[in-house]
Amino acid sequence: MGKNVGGKVKLTSRQLFTLKTKERISDRFKAHYKEYTDAAYIIQSAVIVLVRNFFSEQDFSEVAKDLIRSLFLTSKDDLSSVRHLCVYFQTYFSPQEWELIVSRLFKNQQEFLTITQHTRSQIDTLGPVLHSKEQTADKKRILKASFEDVTGKLHNWSLGNVVRPLTTQDRKAALDILGEVTILQKEDGTRKFVRVVKMYFALDEREHDFNTRDQEDPFFEPRDNQEQATKQASSNETASSQASTTSTASRPNSKETDKTAELSAEKASPQKDGTTTGKTQAELAREIMGGRLSDHHKKYQTPDSLLNKPKPEKNSAIEKALRKNKKKKGKNRKRNKRK
Repeated sequence: MGKNVGGKVKLTSRQLFTLKTKERISDRFKAHYKEYTDAAYIIQSAVIVLVRNFFSEQDFSEVAKDLIRSLFLTSKDDLSSVRHLCVYFQTYFSPQEWELIVSRLFKNQQEFLTITQHTRSQIDTLGPVLHSKEQTADKKRILKASFEDVTGKLHNWSLGNVVRPLTTQDRKAALDILGEVTILQKEDGTRKFVRVVKMYFALDEREHDFNTRDQEDPFFEPRDNQEQATKQASSNETASSQASTTSTASRPNSKETDKTAELSAEKASPQKDGTTTGKTQAELAREIMGGRLSDHHKKYQTPDSLLNKPKPEKNSAIEKALRKNKKKKGKNRKRNKRK
């Protein structure tokens, strides 16, 4: 059944051009008609799918055929707005049924011929492709076209996985069919596909360099050879991993090696007679200099040196008097600040 969004079955250009199988499109047609009973909308939607089928590699022919037949043969809905489109579905009916449809939709044969003149003029050429089954193509292509809307503004449109049927004139005529329907609109109700302006085909395929599993490829490799190469690569990887593990296990720990080297260095340079044990750096320096004193130490050894003169003794009475005098000065300064 059709997809329900907010309780409504959608059947817009998005679904008509993108649903991947004709069975899904047919189900969407039935669900939409069941909810809205809008026969004219269904018939226009079916015409749009015919145009898609005209260019598509895939088979989208006879979408919702039974529903279309019943709408033209027995429906009481008003089909006056879409009666000019009936010619596109003539192959759905027998000659007797077709005569009945013409009599239902038109006052007489002359009115039928007048209203459907343009459609009938090209149906003999376009009809077989509009209703074709699967089509083959030498390359995958994307159809890209631009249409004018009712205001003259251009809108781009594309369709993937297409073929290039018939001639350029015929392909333009097929796209012109979209201008005969009115349901392809923007959100504000403006018709989008009024007149086709331009169209081109873009290649849509990857450029393969080689494929070893393709028998027609120069680099093709039989399945047995591929499996053997895979096994050989796996065995080489396993052997390399084992060799790496063995090499790692045979190497000593770097930290242990450093400790061993330090111990060896200590043993190689033992202390002589144990004389350096517990001595300061100054004592060691004097031993190295042969007992000679440095200039810095000589200053302390000279009797007349200022550094060796004793400090004069302080008179405690004088010191107390000086301290009291300092305190009085401090109090006077505070009083002056308050004043």
